[in-house]
Amino acid sequence: MKQYQTRMKGKAQPAIPDKPKTPQKPVGCVIRENQNNALMHAAMEEDLKGLKDIRSVAHKIQLKREQLVPKYRSFVEATMNGSKTSPILSQFLVWLFDIGEISEATKLGEYCLKHNIPLPERFRRNLSIYIADEVLAWSERVWEEGHSPNPYFSNEFKRTVDDRNERPDELTAKYFRLAGLIAQSEGRFEDAVTCLEAAKERGAKVKTALNKCKSALKGQTEG
Repeated sequence: MKQYQTRMKGKAQPAIPDKPKTPQKPVGCVIRENQNNALMHAAMEEDLKGLKDIRSVAHKIQLKREQLVPKYRSFVEATMNGSKTSPILSQFLVWLFDIGEISEATKLGEYCLKHNIPLPERFRRNLSIYIADEVLAWSERVWEEGHSPNPYFSNEFKRTVDDRNERPDELTAKYFRLAGLIAQSEGRFEDAVTCLEAAKERGAKVKTALNKCKSALKGQTEG
């Protein structure tokens, strides 16, 4: 053993590579980023005050669609790309739902849920229920216009079913009702009966649609 140690002393030991260091942003970049964040928050406060002075809902929606959403979109995208958080994101989410940008809204909603970004203080609902409410309202409008609300409705419906014990029965009932009507329109009467019965159990008025689906299902079975 001593001879081995003596031989090794004369040999160069292999260099141990240093652990890679996490790259740090230059101080100037951090300062500019902080300044930009402060400016955006100040601008948001001013824009929210301006919206309060407008009584016309239609005018508010137009302003959000044509000016406010484009104004803050790049900031929101940069924040998401950097996996960061900001209260601006949840306010931007509200505006997206207000103007019917369902695809962008649901994507941002998932991000806010993942990063625990709460709704603006004026909202009493939690974020998950707010998103469910807004997706349902959009889905019902689209359905009444004769279009399919999927995949946005079906995605949120699955979440509602999984979390139904954590959500108001009235909200869950509305989801089951619309899911039942969609299934009925597609000829999936067994699924329709299941959903409509679940809606009825939670207080939804679906007696007529449910009876029609049961009759259609019976006809399919007998046929």
